[in-house]
Amino acid sequence: MDPTEKTNQQLKEQVAELRRAFEEMKLKLHLVGMDVRDAWKAAEPRLEELESRLVEAGRDAGRELASSFDKLGGALKKLGAEIEKRSKG
Repeated sequence: MDPTEKTNQQLKEQVAELRRAFEEMKLKLHLVGMDVRDAWKAAEPRLEELESRLVEAGRDAGRELASSFDKLGGALKKLGAEIEKRSKG
């Protein structure tokens, strides 16, 4: 598993853990008063926004890493060609 996949997997696991905790608390909500329910309603969209932002950040990070690897690969190919050229000359 490459570093990007590992990072994405870790983020997915953390988000899943947050989701599980949210769902567990949601089941217990019927035991609390309206004030707490209002606070809950305000917090839930924030979790959804965080999930969405993490997914997008994962995509961005993956694209950035792929671009960096491509650039590094190109630079190494050029360096290898230069070394080969000089070793023959």
